[in-house]
Amino acid sequence: MVPIVQLVRASDCGSECRGFESHWAPSQNGRSQNRPFFILQNSMKIDTVLFDFDGTLADTTQPIIIAMGMMLEELGLPYKTEAERKSGIGLAMPENLKYACGVPEDKISEGERLYRKYFSENAKGNVTLYEGVREVLEQLHEQGYALGIVTSRKNDTLTEFMKDLGIYDLFGAIISVDHVVNHKPHPETVFKALEILGKKPEQALVVGDATYDILMGKGAGCRTCGVSYGNQGRDTLSTVSPDYIIDSMSELLALL
Repeated sequence: MVPIVQLVRASDCGSECRGFESHWAPSQNGRSQNRPFFILQNSMKIDTVLFDFDGTLADTTQPIIIAMGMMLEELGLPYKTEAERKSGIGLAMPENLKYACGVPEDKISEGERLYRKYFSENAKGNVTLYEGVREVLEQLHEQGYALGIVTSRKNDTLTEFMKDLGIYDLFGAIISVDHVVNHKPHPETVFKALEILGKKPEQALVVGDATYDILMGKGAGCRTCGVSYGNQGRDTLSTVSPDYIIDSMSELLALL
C-alpha cells in the first residue's frame, strides 16, 4: 500500500490523527530539522476497491458517442464533436444529455429514449474490457479484497455487460444509477456500496476515469484513483486532485 502522507504540527495533532502513525520529519542535508512537525501516514490498509464501469473497466466509448450522434440528428439538434459527446460520460443520462449534448429540457425524455435505442443497436459485440482489467480483478478477488461497482449506467445493461464479460461474480456490491436518488458526483453511490460490503470509507479506494468519479469518492471520504486511458484523460483528472492517477489497470496493484 502507498500511504497518504500529511505534514502537521505536533501541537495540532488531536483526535483527527487517529489511525495515523507519527514520525519525525526527515533531516535535510544530514542535519536534524529540530522542528515540532510530524509526518503522518495513513495506516488504514485499503481492503476495498470500488470501480466505475464505463471508461474504467469496459470500453463503451464508441457505442455511446455513435448513439449520441444519431440521437442528436433525429432530434434535429446541432452537431456535437466526439470530444463534446465524451465529456458527459459518467453522469446520469439526463444530466449527460443536457451537459454534453445541449439537449433542451423538453426533449430530454425523447432524447434518452432514442439514445438507448441506438446504443443497444451499436453496443452488441462492441463492448470489451480494457487491457489488464480481467487479470487485476481476478487477482484482487483471490487476495480477498472487497470489490464493488459504482456507476451511472442503468442496471439492465450493466448486468448484461458484466455477465457477458465474465466479471459479474467477482463483485460483492453492484450499485447502478437505478439504486440511488442522488447521482454522481454525489457520494450516495459509494455509501451504498460500502454499506453492502460492510466497509468504512477510509478502507476504500474509488477508481474511475472521470472527474465525477473522483469527486464522488472524495465526497465519501475515500481515497481516489483516476485512470488516464478512459474518457477524460490525465490533464482533466488532475484538476480535481485524485490521490493517484494510473495509465493502465495493471498499475493499480502497486497501490494496494
